[in-house]
Amino acid sequence: MKLKSFLLILVILIVLIISITYTIADHKIPKKTVIIEFDFNVINRGAGFNLDKDKFHFGDIPLGSSATREIQWLNNNSYKEKIRFLIASNVSIGNWFVFDPLSGSVLEPNEKQEFRIDLFIPENIFQQKYEGVIIVQVYKAWPWEKNLRIIPKKVKFSNAYSSDFLELAHIYGKKIQD
Repeated sequence: MKLKSFLLILVILIVLIISITYTIADHKIPKKTVIIEFDFNVINRGAGFNLDKDKFHFGDIPLGSSATREIQWLNNNSYKEKIRFLIASNVSIGNWFVFDPLSGSVLEPNEKQEFRIDLFIPENIFQQKYEGVIIVQVYKAWPWEKNLRIIPKKVKFSNAYSSDFLELAHIYGKKIQD
């Protein structure tokens, strides 16, 4: 009798551990990853546009200026999705990007959301062509997760390492570039 009770408890514990492990992994491993290539040229003055569809071309951007692109995302799953953005480049430019809504936003099933990507160019950087990728990771959101709405203060971008700029970048995505 004791052996049967022990085996029953052991089987219940094993099933419980497997269920919990699966549930946690189901929310921690990306369901989908999309990679979007981008490029932009930093110039002294003037501006230029490139509307080719092969990648996100932010165009020619003057020092101290900004450029914007948008992504539309549709959650066509039966569960909530959590969208996370990462920037990868051979130069440390991740903190020049701001995502609105925030990286880590939650989309309800069948919800369509437009994400705005703002690129802020510091005033004291090299004038050259910059390239990289935006990595969009889609996770299954927990049922209780909701979007945070943080309204950042206006920031004047005087240099790449402004404390206000880094604070804004941190607010907008848990350090956008990991």
